[in-house]
Amino acid sequence: MFDTYIQITCVDALQPNHCNSLQFVDSNRRENIPASPCETKDNYVGEIVRRGRFRVISGKNKLHWIIQKQRTSAKSKQGITWSGVSYPWDRNALIAAWKAKTKLTVPDEIMAMPVRFSLTAKT
Repeated sequence: MFDTYIQITCVDALQPNHCNSLQFVDSNRRENIPASPCETKDNYVGEIVRRGRFRVISGKNKLHWIIQKQRTSAKSKQGITWSGVSYPWDRNALIAAWKAKTKLTVPDEIMAMPVRFSLTAKT
């Protein structure tokens, strides 16, 4: 299990399917941790932004964003896990949900997102 903040590096956080260089690094051990395709995992490949116990990811089905909250019993046998609290598909809904659910300032990464969730990336 990791007791430290996990740093995310990505080529393009708005289009996570282009994140060939995505890796999670434990700052204490400096080891690479493979990104997970599972939305509830702490090292999910589609993470866009994280603030405290909240984060925004792109859903694995590529239909919408998901605001997730870290589970209270986060350190379990599976490690830190997350659960969805909102599933917006447009930026205005994402901003409103972020404010309502997190009570935090809206991060610049969210403000810079496209108006609607879309699959405009080349595959």
